[in-house]
Amino acid sequence: MSLQEDEAAAWMQELQRRFPSASKDDVIAYLRHLDLHNEYPMVFFAPRLPILQDPEVPVAVQQGEEKEEKEDEKELQAFRVRCHCDLASFQVSPTREAAGRLYRCHCPPCRRYHTSAWATYLRVATPSPLLLETVLGEWGLARSNVLVHQDQCLELGAVQRICCRRCMTKLATLPSDDDDDDDEDEVRPYFIALGSVEDSSIPPAVGLGWRSSFEDWSPATQSRWWLAKLTSRENLLALNAREVSGGCSCGSCRFVAAICLGQLQHCYCNLCRRMSGSASMTWIPASNEGFRWTSREGLIYLDTTRHGQRGFCRHCGCCLAIVYHSQPDCTWPVAGALDDDSVKEQLWCRIIHICCSMMQNWFSLPDDGYPRLKYAG
Repeated sequence: MSLQEDEAAAWMQELQRRFPSASKDDVIAYLRHLDLHNEYPMVFFAPRLPILQDPEVPVAVQQGEEKEEKEDEKELQAFRVRCHCDLASFQVSPTREAAGRLYRCHCPPCRRYHTSAWATYLRVATPSPLLLETVLGEWGLARSNVLVHQDQCLELGAVQRICCRRCMTKLATLPSDDDDDDDEDEVRPYFIALGSVEDSSIPPAVGLGWRSSFEDWSPATQSRWWLAKLTSRENLLALNAREVSGGCSCGSCRFVAAICLGQLQHCYCNLCRRMSGSASMTWIPASNEGFRWTSREGLIYLDTTRHGQRGFCRHCGCCLAIVYHSQPDCTWPVAGALDDDSVKEQLWCRIIHICCSMMQNWFSLPDDGYPRLKYAG
């Protein structure tokens, strides 16, 4: 819950009245813990926060509530997966074991489809056979609500990628169930795109645990641009425009862009997380004079906000570019769609993290020393 300054001040006074022995810093930390003091989300602060005991509630009652909470933890609340247009929103109820299984896949096919530095997956189990119709039935969605893309993952093999047909929010990846000998009672996993799970449906303790307890898949193939460093001033002065290339997962949309004095903006806004299904999307500004689509058979532009449009492939659902109404002479291709070999020697003059006030609590910003902006930059 976000509060205005006057509301935050009222909460400060009330908590100081109720906790007279607590310092002002403890009260501020407690507000942050409750996500009431929401200038930045809880992920920005130390995970060890003070626990304040309410003097207006008897200790025995508080202890009883804590015991009930521990009992309730045995059955986790449902995680809400929400697409941007609500056509393909649903809930999943993972087991405690599944809720602790988080994966970041760095393989090129997953990075390409999610157009992010990596794909972020939450493991969910369902009885075999793992069929698209079975999973959609569990979600309460019609087949006409989703777009399904047949793809590959270096860890999972053949997969089906699922996104909302109307707004292209990434929803899940299903391993293809080609084994006819599967035991009908066997439990098979599929993988929710965590970036599309509503933050409010993830218990804070679970989210904080995910920041460090995840498994990296295919780390040897991780993105070059995510590991990029700023170049020296001398190299920048000698730098000529270099052409990068990229495209969607199915290949029906391809582009090239001349990047000179390039910059990377890692964005953590809710929309970027839903469009990628991952932790963030990274954008690179390019002049329209140096940007062109070399293949646009599947290209569509959707009005995703009042500020601009995003370009998508209508066949596979990949989000590829942004064009802002205030910058009609500029196109912003997404770094996650770039070909790895086209950015190997790319030099960067600016790298920043933006929309950090909207960042989820299950991801920690890298300790890279680059600026972290509250809003867009």
